[in-house]
Amino acid sequence: MCGKIRSGVMVNKTYDLLVLGSGPAGEKGAAQAAYFGKNVALIEKEDVLGGAAANTGTLPSKTLRESALYLSGFRQRDLFGLSFQFKEKVSASDFMYRERLVVQSERSRISDNVKAHNIDLYRGFAEFSDDHTVLVTPKNGTPVTLNSDVFLIATGSHPFQPPIFPFYDSRVY
Repeated sequence: MCGKIRSGVMVNKTYDLLVLGSGPAGEKGAAQAAYFGKNVALIEKEDVLGGAAANTGTLPSKTLRESALYLSGFRQRDLFGLSFQFKEKVSASDFMYRERLVVQSERSRISDNVKAHNIDLYRGFAEFSDDHTVLVTPKNGTPVTLNSDVFLIATGSHPFQPPIFPFYDSRVY
């Protein structure tokens, strides 16, 4: 990284696109812009790339579900010339091991995609200082300021839960 330090904050370069969040939308948006020759930076506040979809939500839950369906025989198909042998007993830790393998594979794929497109990666909490400037504060280290005219804010969301509905009632599943 290049830049000057002004009053404890490193002033870095200007990008064509700054992307906040490395989930599916952030990763794909950053890679697509870089593919078309844009100078792109990706900012992620978590220790791992991929957002909730890759780390705690969609991918882990679907991996566990598909593993259960496969082992139950629901998704089993005969493949000519191939035979499979399963353990006599499968434990929850076996399921979690497979889930961890799939999640780690996706994290690696995302990291490789970021590197392949020469996207600058910044880790830390991002906040706008003005219309064109983002201050990135890492957990450890010197904060950096990044500038751009174009931003992709892909930080995920939380569903709105109107108070009229008892979402946490024991009768709600």
